Amino acid sequence: MKTKIRWYKHLYLSPSLEDMKRVVRYEIKYKKVPIGYYLLTLPSTSNNLFDIWRSEQIHMPWMKNQVLDVVGVAASKEEACEMAASIIYET
Repeated sequence: MKTKIRWYKHLYLSPSLEDMKRVVRYEIKYKKVPIGYYLLTLPSTSNNLFDIWRSEQIHMPWMKNQVLDVVGVAASKEEACEMAASIIYET
């Protein structure tokens, strides 16, 4: 079984990816090794506010049977960190 991905209804995208929302979601979900994206997900432990995953990691064997609630997608780790900060400041 593959990693199950649940997408946030109002998905956050970094500015460089905003015009490619459908392409990004398709590549992450169906491509064997989606390269070049960072996923901002709800935390896996209570110590975190968010988790940041490289898109290459989500199809690894140790991620099988995991459920990821994706809140945002960024083109770089720096953009993913900025996105997390802006979401935190927003609430």
